Amino acid sequence: MVENKEPQTARNVYGILATICLLAFLFQCIYMFLQWGDIEEGGSQELEYLTMFIGIAGMFFLVLNRTSHN
Repeated sequence: MVENKEPQTARNVYGILATICLLAFLFQCIYMFLQWGDIEEGGSQELEYLTMFIGIAGMFFLVLNRTSHN
């Protein structure tokens, strides 16, 4: 009997994407914490938006990883 490997492959891909996004989110948060004085003095607000976007994308892929059944 041939099994369908597609859901397991999709789950692996979602897991990898979630890991990459959440690690990038962690490093962005550390970078923003270290540069906090510069950001408060009128630094780039785009960095904050990018960090939020990466974090939300990571959580989205994490949810997809958990809900894709094998």
